[in-house]
Amino acid sequence: MGGDTVVASTEEVPSAGKALAVEAVAVVVAAPEKPEFGPPKLTVLQLIPIFLSFGCRAVGGPVQQIAMIKEELVVEQKWMSPKDFNTVFALYQALPGPEAAELAIFFGRMATGRLGGFVAGICFCLPGFCIMLLFAYLYTRFDLFHKAGFLSSFHAVRPVVPAMAIRAVLKIADHALVDSSAPAAGYSSILVALAALGMLLTLFSTPFFATLGAGGLVHVCHKKHHVAAFLLLLAFVASNVAYIAVKGLPPTLALAAGSQVGNLASSLFVTGLLAGATTFGGAFTAVPYVYRSLVTLSGRMTPAQFLDGIAVVNFVPTPLVMFVTWDGFISGGVGGAILMTLGMFLPCFTFVLLLHEIMMAAARNPLFTALLEGVSAVVVGLIAETACQLTKVAVRNGMDALVFACAMFVLSTSKLKNAPIGIIVAAAMAGQVLYENGANQL
Repeated sequence: MGGDTVVASTEEVPSAGKALAVEAVAVVVAAPEKPEFGPPKLTVLQLIPIFLSFGCRAVGGPVQQIAMIKEELVVEQKWMSPKDFNTVFALYQALPGPEAAELAIFFGRMATGRLGGFVAGICFCLPGFCIMLLFAYLYTRFDLFHKAGFLSSFHAVRPVVPAMAIRAVLKIADHALVDSSAPAAGYSSILVALAALGMLLTLFSTPFFATLGAGGLVHVCHKKHHVAAFLLLLAFVASNVAYIAVKGLPPTLALAAGSQVGNLASSLFVTGLLAGATTFGGAFTAVPYVYRSLVTLSGRMTPAQFLDGIAVVNFVPTPLVMFVTWDGFISGGVGGAILMTLGMFLPCFTFVLLLHEIMMAAARNPLFTALLEGVSAVVVGLIAETACQLTKVAVRNGMDALVFACAMFVLSTSKLKNAPIGIIVAAAMAGQVLYENGANQL
């Protein structure tokens, strides 16, 4: 049949040839053209525009910044699987340091090794550092904001900052005060107690890192034995009460490290370093230590200058922890800004570039997890106490109270990701009408 196509059945194929054909088909079907997940082949120089772009778009806080990095590198470009990303992100949430910067360093390291991680981290932070340095320079050197009639805007924005701090306390508490072993049960009573303890001891000027360490140890003891946790907590409180009764308020570690270390340059670096070592779960966790060191204890900044820095950092494209660049510049010029920023980011660069594998292993240890959970709970109390201080200095009259109440309402009800930016812009515009220029100085 000349026009017919003859199809041979498998029975007509010799057995050896049939086996080879089946094996070849299986290989073609099973072997993918490329791995499903994995970073592309890049050079260190090719990383620069990627992470500079992330840094230039780092608006709206860590949640938006992390979502941006995940969307582009995990969802779209498939550098790693979503499951692996969640594991890494959970680790960096537990460790101190700004998570968005840590993830940028991690992805850079994944692509081209430690040098790539270093370059990616620098590129992610550099735009925000330059912007905050510029704003701080204009703010202090040329008095530009005051001369341009913006002083009323800054006065209107200041009450927004404590509202944002209070909102941060509530958001951080939603995960820091929940027992990781039973998240469905809601807040853990021991973690809530540790948060209250952190707030109380801060009021008594108890050494900053002693309070954090005690909280971590109490939670470790609680995981092992309830009685030991109670006795340790009782002994720590009793010792502080006895010290205060005999000698008055104790000198804080913040004072020793942030105000009395050699000279101005070294003390600003140490202040940034210790702030970076206590940044758990968001930029506002670094606020208590920096405020206490630079405003309350050393007087290098006024409360108004500190509040203005927090306001500025919330509407420019930068990680929120870059408020330390502003604080460093006002306290010690360009050198102070560089040193405080280096100190702030040194812990996260160290953890990701040098200790990632060790930290991943430690994160599986229940005692290490319990220690970090206790520390995080105490940090919630520290932020709450600092939020009270910020409210006291920022809300000074009826108009301040009105702005504060409006900011709290919007932050509590709005579902918009960039609500803080909108509130700050709206308050700044309203300030031109609601406040007299030069009034309400702090």
